[in-house]
Amino acid sequence: MTPIPLERSADVLERVGRLKEAAQNYLTVAEIYLTKRDVEKAIGNWERAARPHPGLLEVHSRLALAYERTGRRKSAVREYLAIAAVFQRRGETPKAIQACQRALRLDRNNPQVLNSLQALQAGFGVVEIKPEEEAPKARPAEVERVPEPKERARASVEAKGPIGEAQLAALSELATYLFESGVAVQPSGKAATRAMDFQRTGDLGAAIEAYQEAKKARLRHPALHLNLGSLLVEYGSYSDGVHELQEALKHPRLAAGAHFAIGQAYMAMEDQRRAAEHLLYALRAIALDVASNGDTPSDSIYDNLIRQASEIEPAQLGALNQSLIAFMTGTGWRRNVADTLDQLEDTARLDGEAGLLEMIATDGTGRIAAIMSRIDQYRRNGLITLAMDEAHYALEIAPTYLPAHVRIAEVLLSENRMRPAIEKYNMVAETYRVRGDGKKASRILSELLQIAPMDISVRRKLVSWLEEEDRWSEVLQEYIKLADAYYQLADWDGAREAYEQAQAITERTGASRDQVVHIMHRIGDIDVQRLDLRQALRTYERIRQMVPEDERARLTLVDLHYRLGNSADAIAELDDLLRLYARSRRVDMIAKVLEDQITLHPNEMALRSRLARVYQQQRRYKAAVIQLDALGELQLEAGLREDALVTIRTILSLNPPEPDRESYRQLLRQLGG
Repeated sequence: MTPIPLERSADVLERVGRLKEAAQNYLTVAEIYLTKRDVEKAIGNWERAARPHPGLLEVHSRLALAYERTGRRKSAVREYLAIAAVFQRRGETPKAIQACQRALRLDRNNPQVLNSLQALQAGFGVVEIKPEEEAPKARPAEVERVPEPKERARASVEAKGPIGEAQLAALSELATYLFESGVAVQPSGKAATRAMDFQRTGDLGAAIEAYQEAKKARLRHPALHLNLGSLLVEYGSYSDGVHELQEALKHPRLAAGAHFAIGQAYMAMEDQRRAAEHLLYALRAIALDVASNGDTPSDSIYDNLIRQASEIEPAQLGALNQSLIAFMTGTGWRRNVADTLDQLEDTARLDGEAGLLEMIATDGTGRIAAIMSRIDQYRRNGLITLAMDEAHYALEIAPTYLPAHVRIAEVLLSENRMRPAIEKYNMVAETYRVRGDGKKASRILSELLQIAPMDISVRRKLVSWLEEEDRWSEVLQEYIKLADAYYQLADWDGAREAYEQAQAITERTGASRDQVVHIMHRIGDIDVQRLDLRQALRTYERIRQMVPEDERARLTLVDLHYRLGNSADAIAELDDLLRLYARSRRVDMIAKVLEDQITLHPNEMALRSRLARVYQQQRRYKAAVIQLDALGELQLEAGLREDALVTIRTILSLNPPEPDRESYRQLLRQLGG
């Protein structure tokens, strides 16, 4: 029995989409070749059986054994991993682990097998199988055939992405409309029917003329506009095509295709900004259509994507548009979008819409999104080795995709490898800067500074970059943070210089009074630390002028005056503060501040006198007597006899208890009072 007819039958079944039947036929052909001892042809048909129906366990098992017996270890390992993946999807994890262990017998150091085994044992799926290094075997010459014209045309339309899908829908809707409305027998309907026939056979010029004839005969339908517009775009009449396609945007089934074709037209006209806008609208429409499990993707993600794209440079937009088209075209494009949609939205949530745009521009296939999702999943579950392996795999696919480098830095941090992580962050930031993306460069440095806030060199670099971009409000904040870092390191000179630079920038940015005062307080505090008390005094006097109610500044001024030996000025400053408290009815603060000051300056008679009066006003007579008693002793020690007599009489007027009262009378007589 010759297997050639059956082999051709399997090929036809695969091309028309009857995949399970095609796989079974390939299996039968493989068995025939095996009975003829033609192992290579049997393997070739098993490989073709795995292609249309990759979940068939029987196929992968046969291939694994055949590869193992013929010495093709790498291919055998790949098939055992595929077997493990099938068992894992079925929930048969022990069998999946056995398949990985069988693969380990062939290659004990294979990182994919080791990582898959670790992932399975931790409750995760098999690590994605990397592309096979061995060249794929060519199809036997006797099986090759040229597809039939109708098959080829339909495959070509489907591979065109959303516009191909929309064209098929439009052909169906227009035909239905023509016959159900009776327009088919009218001149406009006859012209439209001819146009559809020409379109199906690929005669674009004739189809366009016939559609235009139908339009002149006053036939109006969104499907007609979609077909005519898309054909005009294919024909190179971009402006006319866009005009027609605009009429199809309001039709739900045709909107994604119309946006997609308009995007292609604007790309051809080198208007990358409009092209990106329409291609992203197409992606949003498709996302809404293919959302699985009834979950509706967030409109805000796609709205933000469109807004972010409007801010990208035209040169970068070109790469983004090319990747968007690649993502939404080719065989199986819709399944590709459906498989990666959740991962795309996860990327948007984790890295922001700008990160998602960068991912799409780097790789339009969706593989990067899947890998990045696995990295984050592994990191959350503490599988650091797996996360690092996936990050390196992402770089194999897209070496210039910087978020993958950032993930490596994050994994290094998880391993407490601080220095390599900082170096990686610096590399990523520098690369963004070279690419002209200053905002992302600055954002990466800001993330790094959250990890290493005391890294002065990184902070200075960030300040310098922000200054070059005239982002002065951010420069101000970073100078303050830089100065704070110096302050915590007790580098008073560095801190003061940074605060002075921040103070200069406040005039440029119109900073708030609170920010200015915060900076001045820091400068004054540094001068105190450096024992430059007179400079500190000038700074705090400026603060008092700006903010008279600033208690901290006034109390610092009191302290500075005392330290400089200016007791009278200290008391005058204190009296001003006490008057502020009195006006604001904060009587409790008056007593507290005086008590604190007496603790600091116990021999200051003016302080005890004021506190005694406050206690009298509060009717705290016992406390008042204690302060007056101490005041009297200080007066006597200073030789102020008359002042001491007044103080003793005041104590007696407060009627202290016996025998204290008699003691004060006796003291008064001794002093001659």
